Amino acid sequence: MKKNLLLISVICFFNHTMLQAQISGEKLILGVSSSLNVVNTGSNIMSLGLSSTNYKSNASGYTEPDPETSYSFNLLPKVGYMLTKNIALGINANIATYSYKRSYLGQKYNYKSSLINAGPFAKFYFDSNKVFPYLEAGGSYGLFKEKSTSTPEYKNGIFKIGGELGMAISLGEKATFDTLFGYNSITVKDKENNPNNERVVIETFEVKLGFTIFL
Repeated sequence: MKKNLLLISVICFFNHTMLQAQISGEKLILGVSSSLNVVNTGSNIMSLGLSSTNYKSNASGYTEPDPETSYSFNLLPKVGYMLTKNIALGINANIATYSYKRSYLGQKYNYKSSLINAGPFAKFYFDSNKVFPYLEAGGSYGLFKEKSTSTPEYKNGIFKIGGELGMAISLGEKATFDTLFGYNSITVKDKENNPNNERVVIETFEVKLGFTIFL
């Protein structure tokens, strides 16, 4: 029993030492993550997934339509610099797309949206003996595009601001696996012909999974 406790203590010590070296000894950080929404209020584009929906019936003469399919992809790369052993500043980006297809009675409907934005972030690491919890906050600005079978493509400006609580788990001397729970407020509005400043505000809670490399 004592040997097991000693082994666990040694493992925790080395994990703590490696994380300390990563955060305090290295300056450049590179990261990438993707998000899975916990509460989705219409922001399908901010999630990651693939789905298919089928409509079935036992009614006489019923013709089963083609399945509805949807696909969403969301990638969040970032690059930063460690100012101190606890504080990092940098730039993050968001590249995402969402598509939806439906066919009924010979009529096909397609919808697709995409966004790209970038902006600054700040991250604060807390000292810990096992893994490193951290807080991160940031904002970004970019372009949102949307089109469908029945409407032409139009472009809107998008502004995103949010914060999250994360946990960095060591994967070796220069990498961590990151889990994050955060909140985002996303504002989408027409950049032209909008005298009344009409806009759509989407509030989303999400879980992010990703990796960080220290160079």
